[in-house]
Amino acid sequence: MGKLKKLIDLLQVVQDGLDGQTFDWGNGQRSAWVTILKECGITLITKTQIQKRGYRIKRGKKPVGTAYFGSPISRHADLYVLE
Repeated sequence: MGKLKKLIDLLQVVQDGLDGQTFDWGNGQRSAWVTILKECGITLITKTQIQKRGYRIKRGKKPVGTAYFGSPISRHADLYVLE
């Protein structure tokens, strides 16, 4: 039951981000949680990744959160839900 509760909590964090309460993840959190969310059908990607895939961010859309990306870029970046 613990894994299910953690998944529900993680999905709630993303929902809160969509509602304007953004999150801020470290590199380890991002690495683990983006993978788990992808398995659930939710893709969190950066603005650069969106552009590389040939998509554009809809006007007025805000990021659901920010995450730290370690080496080699070592910076924070906004995350958006692709779907």
